[in-house]
Amino acid sequence: MAAVAVVGGGTWVVAVVGVAMVGAAVVATRMAAAVRREDLAAVASADPSSSHAAGSVAAAVGERLARERVAAAHLTDGLGRVVEEAGFGVLVLERDGRVVAGIGQVAAVVGTGADRRVKAAAVLALVGAALDGGGTVEETLVMGARSRSYRWVVVPLDDLTVGAVLSDVTELERIQAMRRSFVTDASHELKTPIATIQATAEALQLALGRDEERARHFAGRLEEQADRLGRIVRDLLDLSRLETDAIEPVSFDLGAVVGIEVEGVRSTAEAAGVRLSSEVAPVGIEGDPADIALAIRNVLTNAIAYTPAGGRVSLWAGEREGRAVVEVADTGIGIPAADQERIFNRFYRVDGARTRETGGTGLGLAIVRHVLDQHGGTVSVRSVLGQGSTFTLDLGDVVPFTAG
Repeated sequence: MAAVAVVGGGTWVVAVVGVAMVGAAVVATRMAAAVRREDLAAVASADPSSSHAAGSVAAAVGERLARERVAAAHLTDGLGRVVEEAGFGVLVLERDGRVVAGIGQVAAVVGTGADRRVKAAAVLALVGAALDGGGTVEETLVMGARSRSYRWVVVPLDDLTVGAVLSDVTELERIQAMRRSFVTDASHELKTPIATIQATAEALQLALGRDEERARHFAGRLEEQADRLGRIVRDLLDLSRLETDAIEPVSFDLGAVVGIEVEGVRSTAEAAGVRLSSEVAPVGIEGDPADIALAIRNVLTNAIAYTPAGGRVSLWAGEREGRAVVEVADTGIGIPAADQERIFNRFYRVDGARTRETGGTGLGLAIVRHVLDQHGGTVSVRSVLGQGSTFTLDLGDVVPFTAG
């Protein structure tokens, strides 16, 4: 039987040892059946009085057994390829660590000596625990020259040997760690506006009917924090969608999308006292127009928010060496060199107080990076502290498009 283990919230059919055993049983059954069929056929057709009857039966059975041995070898090779492609490794081990058999991604992970014995104490402990307990043992071990995480599922086969299935779960653990971090950060970010809303609502209740000016002030604060909470939730939903959903690409004019986004933020720039200019050329790309628009909008609003009154934000979009490129430059406060690689991380803020003052959620540039990743593009930044920043979005190869 194949062993089934529940690992990391999902059911993994850890089949390799079980599959190998089932495969061997299938081969043995086929060979036995062949012997019986050939035996019966030969006896039925042979002349009982002939001295060659027994020899004919033996020859027929021998030929069939030879064919079945070839089939068994092919089956074994096939099982090995299936295991390798599935990313599993399989070992059959004795209590002292001697490797009886092994296939898949094992040799590079489990070190053995000239006597074909595993030396890792943690692995030997798993083998002993499975044999002594008579049941399946599971554990994640950090192994190999690259110190990657491998999930081991060890199943007793008899009193002396175990089957061990291992799989590389390094990436899975990294993703789970990111999810835990994301939930923690999101909870922290949501707590602030929620607590402010609660406190402001209580203050508003006390001010109503007593101090109309303070009541209006508290009502305005409530609206500000509700807007902030809404932006955080929307950005979280956008990030979740970008991380899980596949895009359905279409060909479209990047210039048209960029033009709409520039006009969409023009009033924001005017209110902030920032001059906004653009130079946009028609250029075809393939992707999701809504997501591309979201990325451009986030870069533009970020540039405006961090540019003091009297400053400038300029956008250029077009073709550069066969690639579709958007550049957004500002004369804002700039980004310290040490922070330029991290500003695309979720909730990372160079200046937390300044970000909250501008109404930022700390998610805008993370969304930009995810959009570009999904489209096979890149986003980069050049910045000098106190002089401004330039964000460059490389959106991939230029393609033909049909004007709408």
